[in-house]
Amino acid sequence: MLFLAIFLGLFFAGVGFLLTTKNASTLLAGYNTMSAAEREQVDIEGYIPFFRKFHWFLGGSTVLLSLVAYLSMGELALGYVIGLYPILAYVYFIPAGRKFYHNKSQTWLSNVAMGVLIATAVGVALLLSLA
Repeated sequence: MLFLAIFLGLFFAGVGFLLTTKNASTLLAGYNTMSAAEREQVDIEGYIPFFRKFHWFLGGSTVLLSLVAYLSMGELALGYVIGLYPILAYVYFIPAGRKFYHNKSQTWLSNVAMGVLIATAVGVALLLSLA
């Protein structure tokens, strides 16, 4: 399972390297389906550096936390890290990214997404507690 954790961390960091302002209109979910008028309301020049730094940090910290958890507490702790840490990180990422969207009418959708993530984190924690 340690290899999975390392792969997951590398994947998150890779996502940060992959996305640029040039390919955001193709690769960035949600942004790629917006009309030109809707894209005007997004500060993509500010969002991309935020997105990249977040994913680089998430990737590196996932690997580091996974190694520490596995070496100090074992497999179950590693399961908690790779099962919960990315979900909780995205609970931070969603509201922090709102400042780059000038159209606030989609706020309800990000609130729903955060609710789903929190419910998922609770479910994962409950499943891991049964292990």
